[in-house]
Amino acid sequence: MAIGNKYRAALRAAEILKDAGVSCGVADMRFAKPLDGEIIRDAFKKSKNIVTVEDNALAGGFGSAIAEFLADNNMEAKILRLGIKDEFVEHAKPAQLHDLLGTSAEKISDQIKGWLK
Repeated sequence: MAIGNKYRAALRAAEILKDAGVSCGVADMRFAKPLDGEIIRDAFKKSKNIVTVEDNALAGGFGSAIAEFLADNNMEAKILRLGIKDEFVEHAKPAQLHDLLGTSAEKISDQIKGWLK
């Protein structure tokens, strides 16, 4: 599940993963408030492994809202939240930052492969 400008990176990561033999889908969550419960439920029906990708702080962010939704609806899933950790972020060009923060397509796919092992 991806939101905002991370949707395209998530799509590219899915292509990289497909080439590596990992099947996955990407849900475009379009907005964080209110959450689209139907999209979340559809994704959960397909897999109990849920990955969220956002260009935002992880603490109290989109991924946290997805985790809350899953918990509130008794949907037990393994969840990986990718975004900005609660730490100082250096200044750099956007592409460099996305790579540093782990939210570039390549870094997203690398983290998912490691998480699935």
